[in-house]
Amino acid sequence: MSCNNDKFSLALRLYVDDAARYAEFLDKLRLALEKRGFVISRSFTSSVVAALRNTIVKIYPSKAEALELWRNGGFRIEVCMESLDPSSLVELVDILVMSAKEQGIRVELAG
Repeated sequence: MSCNNDKFSLALRLYVDDAARYAEFLDKLRLALEKRGFVISRSFTSSVVAALRNTIVKIYPSKAEALELWRNGGFRIEVCMESLDPSSLVELVDILVMSAKEQGIRVELAG
């Protein structure tokens, strides 16, 4: 976790066996975030963006792009989170890791 200008950020990498499992993960994660009050971007092309108060989550690639990238030889999943409140980041990591574990997805800290 890093802090820059009172903004805390965290980057994660996810490792997935297949694109269908990733699509299920995104659907479950979206539901979990919506239950917590996050607003999910509906008009995304290359990433999923969710926001709540002073917290933003960005996941690349989106479900549609993941399927295409998978057909073309695979992809790397990146999750970037920023918040003015470090406890919000901890809560997000918890939500993300729980959703990932349900789908058999491995999560690691990036960089």
